[in-house]
Amino acid sequence: MKLFPLLKRLCKMDKFLTFPNILTLSRLFLIGPIVVSIYEQNISLTLLFGLLAIFSDYLDGFIARKLKQHSSIGKALDPIVDCIIVISVSITLNNVDKLPTWYIALVLARYCIVFVLLLLYYKKTGIKPRSIISGKWSMGIIAMTLCTALFQDQFPLIFQTSLLISVCLLLYSLLDYLHHFRPKA
Repeated sequence: MKLFPLLKRLCKMDKFLTFPNILTLSRLFLIGPIVVSIYEQNISLTLLFGLLAIFSDYLDGFIARKLKQHSSIGKALDPIVDCIIVISVSITLNNVDKLPTWYIALVLARYCIVFVLLLLYYKKTGIKPRSIISGKWSMGIIAMTLCTALFQDQFPLIFQTSLLISVCLLLYSLLDYLHHFRPKA
């Protein structure tokens, strides 16, 4: 499988510099402040930057729909940026003993499996896959779990519950993607 021609075809560059895509990419600049505020144990700033990332994630999709600036690159870029942020924050939380390593491995494995599955689906069918609702819910519960990790010393039951729900939803979402986008023989 030739990955680069497939990605090039999937993400045409003619619609790259749209406002929603720039907003998506700008979320990457929030990683540094989030990581620093976690290391400094400044929960208020961590939450502020985290909520800003979540809000801008919603906003880029909203603006793309309102301005009719949907693009293949935007649809591919959004989950990639989400993944980079989630993994960066997760590793940081792990470094300060707030998040277990196995959870990061599970999240990363799910992202990788879904990414490969969607690429194979597109290659086989020529149809660009769309996100599914369980994937959106999964992303939301991951964000919630990362937030509750910050407060686990004060509220361990809330963190453990969030972690359990997150694991269940991650697995359900993976199965849902496998069901919706399995390459047919």
